[in-house]
Amino acid sequence: MTMRKSCNVLISKCGNINLDMWKNTKYILLLGLAVRVFIAPFFSSSDISVWYQVISDSAQNLVIYDLLHFSYPPLWGFILSFWGKLFVNILGISSVGQYVSSIEPVNALNNYIPLNVISPWLNLIIKIPIMLADFAIAWLIYSLLKDTGTKIAKIAVAFWLLNPLVISAGYILGQFDSIPALFMLLALIFFWKDKRFFSGVSLSIGILFKLYPAFVLPAYLAVLLFSNNRLKTKFRNIGEYCLGLLLPIIFVILPMMKSHIWIEIFSRTQISEPMGINFWFYNFSPNISRLLKSIPGFVTIESFAPLLALMILIMSVAFIARRHGSVQSLIFGQLAMFTGLMAFLYQNSIPQYFLFILILLIVIYFTDNIFRFEFFLLSIVATLFYFSTIPTMILANLYPLAVYTNFISPEYINDYLLSYALNKPVSLGVYYNFVTLYSGLGFSTFVLIIFKSLRYIYEPKR
Repeated sequence: MTMRKSCNVLISKCGNINLDMWKNTKYILLLGLAVRVFIAPFFSSSDISVWYQVISDSAQNLVIYDLLHFSYPPLWGFILSFWGKLFVNILGISSVGQYVSSIEPVNALNNYIPLNVISPWLNLIIKIPIMLADFAIAWLIYSLLKDTGTKIAKIAVAFWLLNPLVISAGYILGQFDSIPALFMLLALIFFWKDKRFFSGVSLSIGILFKLYPAFVLPAYLAVLLFSNNRLKTKFRNIGEYCLGLLLPIIFVILPMMKSHIWIEIFSRTQISEPMGINFWFYNFSPNISRLLKSIPGFVTIESFAPLLALMILIMSVAFIARRHGSVQSLIFGQLAMFTGLMAFLYQNSIPQYFLFILILLIVIYFTDNIFRFEFFLLSIVATLFYFSTIPTMILANLYPLAVYTNFISPEYINDYLLSYALNKPVSLGVYYNFVTLYSGLGFSTFVLIIFKSLRYIYEPKR
């Protein structure tokens, strides 16, 4: 079955309720749940310290943007506020976390290590919405792939629920990117069930969690504009889609216009110096940085990175137009656009932003047996990014385990981190070589995804 036909069949079937999913995947589901419940309470991070602050502010009835702690679109802040008030009212403010003075010397060397250590209960509560999104995505993946075979659908669910990138992002770092990824996937499914309004609503909700889902908006508009429909129908469809897109944004944003929402949200765009070639590329590898900057004219080459992102965007739209807005062109267009813009334009691009790309790679891999290499490479290299960009990340994120249990002492973590800081020049030798390796692998992964996506859009219809 061709990609075009398989995508149409799969998406049309997705609305069916798969009551047999539990029967066929119960061990995978239980293992995925057990891993999350085991990890979630005892890992924290600097991001979770921000969630803690939002919850503390909400307990005092403060608006999430008033104290300038929160710099994301508002929906995640609303969830934190709800969970925080509920949690504090039931268990009391003392259950949220505690200030640990012995961490002060470590915090003085690295202010990303918070002094407020979040309680295991709050760590788990914060990550419940992320778990729900993960399992909703697993259900959608199973629904999409069930007709290709129960075994294939089961393996695909395992590829998502047990993926080290998904687990690291959500349950070690506490990042909520599974939630916007879920709504991006729903936007795609609704679109090809001819529910354009709900597709727009879904993408809009994703944007209200994080801004980057907007990167795939040009793909939807291109499909609507270059379809084979009559001109009147095209504009009606575009209007329907845009109405769905705008309503949630207006409904959520307008009541908060007097707060600092715009300053905080757009402080995270960071598409300024250094532009492009970011993320796990040379900015995180001094060896690559020195090598590239020694090349005459490299600064000029680097300044063209945003133009490269623009060229990928234009090529994606042009190829979608050539295919008259087919389902295949939409899927591969999103892959090319999102990866190109994130890799060469957005300075603050980090691995969890690519969870939606991971979902698309899983579905495409199991329908047409392509992007297998890119899926495994992205999963592995992105996880290595987490565990090696900050060599001490795992230990530093284990303070909840140390403070609230007897398995390890806070003093042990403090001593290790301080010792590491004193011996940093020696310790970083091997680390920099390792970062150089995965920086190159990460860049290669993106180039492969972009190139193959554009190629599959351009491929003539069958």
